[in-house]
Amino acid sequence: MFSLIVVNHNTAELASQCLASIFDHFSEGDFEVILVDNASTDNSVAKLTKEFGQRIKLITQPVNNGFASANNLGAREARGEYLFFLNSDTLVKKDILKPLKTVLNSDTTIGIMAPRLLTGESKEQPFAHGSFPKLSNLIWGKIIGPIVASSGRQIAEVDWVSGAALIIRKEVLKLSGGWDEKYFMYFEDVDLCWQAKKNGYSVAVLDTVNLIHLGGRSWQYNYTKKEKYYQSQAYFFRKNYGFWPALILKLIRWPYKTWIWLNN
Repeated sequence: MFSLIVVNHNTAELASQCLASIFDHFSEGDFEVILVDNASTDNSVAKLTKEFGQRIKLITQPVNNGFASANNLGAREARGEYLFFLNSDTLVKKDILKPLKTVLNSDTTIGIMAPRLLTGESKEQPFAHGSFPKLSNLIWGKIIGPIVASSGRQIAEVDWVSGAALIIRKEVLKLSGGWDEKYFMYFEDVDLCWQAKKNGYSVAVLDTVNLIHLGGRSWQYNYTKKEKYYQSQAYFFRKNYGFWPALILKLIRWPYKTWIWLNN
């Protein structure tokens, strides 16, 4: 069974659309839906409770402790063997659980899997999955583009997939230590994939199924979100590469972060 875990923070309308699309397209009995509300102040809880009632398991947090923390709360309540983490700004267009389950059942080496993510315009979403970040790419100014599953190839193995739509085996999540709650936002999905691979599992995209992800468009214009991004990136390097790579990263980032600060 799949446990679909959706985290909401002040996105009542988007979450409503997301949940409605799930119940419209997925077969009853094949899944459960767990909604974790991260201290919303936009009447999300009342609205979503009224609309979906007993069809969802609602968990409310009095304080927003971040995406990773909310995902762990949802995972602890999950009954399914497959945990499907979904952003509240995603939309399901058809039943994708059956093909996902078929692949996961047939290949137990896959620890984490994701459908292809499409934009609201039904185009391939950039940076929905890719290679682990490396110092060499930052030093030489290389921007790593998205790794897109090849046309006609059912499964594409990648280093990481976006947490906007990420399926992980429950036992793999436990083995990985859960989502690292030291990440408030950004890189928690990359880190989770790193831990899964370190434990001998692969990470893959199933090219034959997709869903819509409406978000991820405005962060580059938001100074606060950029700061969160760089903080999480620094923690990822320190945790997984060690002290010296993290220090070099900090030195590389310092002139750029200073320029951003002066221009905001």
